[in-house]
Amino acid sequence: MITTAGLYEFASRCAVVGVDVPEALRRGLELIQVANEHAEMPGPDDVLALSDEQLRERVEAISIRWHVTEGLGGNGLKVGQLKVTDELTQAIAREVVPELDSIVESLQPRFDELAAPLVAAAREYGFTFDTTSDDVIELVDEGAATAWRAVRRAWSALAPLVTFRTSMSKLFDLGPTMDDVRAHFFPRSPGMTTPNFSVLFAAGDNWSIATGYYVEGKTRGHLDWLALARDGIQLNTPTVVEAKLNSRRQVRLPAPEATSQPLGVRRAVRAGQAYPSVPSD
Repeated sequence: MITTAGLYEFASRCAVVGVDVPEALRRGLELIQVANEHAEMPGPDDVLALSDEQLRERVEAISIRWHVTEGLGGNGLKVGQLKVTDELTQAIAREVVPELDSIVESLQPRFDELAAPLVAAAREYGFTFDTTSDDVIELVDEGAATAWRAVRRAWSALAPLVTFRTSMSKLFDLGPTMDDVRAHFFPRSPGMTTPNFSVLFAAGDNWSIATGYYVEGKTRGHLDWLALARDGIQLNTPTVVEAKLNSRRQVRLPAPEATSQPLGVRRAVRAGQAYPSVPSD
């Protein structure tokens, strides 16, 4: 969801990962600040010190800035400030979204470099999130020990890029969204409050719309990078992600199995069971 706070945060995250803030975003935030300041009503330190003309100007300013208009969601200049801010956020999105693919592409080499130890650990040594240091010691392999130590560093080093990429999808309403989740689970309730972002980093079909590829099977918390790494990880552009999501949206649901039971006595679907017409993820 595009918000002013989200735009400021995204601009800050651009600096964190070392990419230039898009010009439309930079200028748009400047204009939002101008609108905010213009809507403020500064007060004089001493009303008695005002000249006659200054007092007349203040009466007019208060009348304009603080007048009440029913149904417009604010008073005085606040109405215009809110409207202009909304116009600016929408204009920023229109200009910035087409640039996001190139921004992500500029970060892909760094992502690949930082993710390489995870791929090596998962593919060469079979490490998983449940692998312990004792497991590694039992291998009696210096290469495995080195790979094990590199996993934690890589996991942490990826965090800024991961946060940047997921915040990009959240802010600009790019896939995966909760609409994707609800469509996948229809007619069931997904029981999720946030999308699964594994598709943003999957090199192939190794991603989930449900709770897969997250530590402990949850979508709130850490992605399970070692599980993802087995089949390859990469930093996907919004265009690539949309193509991946479309590939699953286009899978036709099989028809429900026929039943000879009367409608009123059909077996109820218990909690945790899947409807036969909806494929599991």
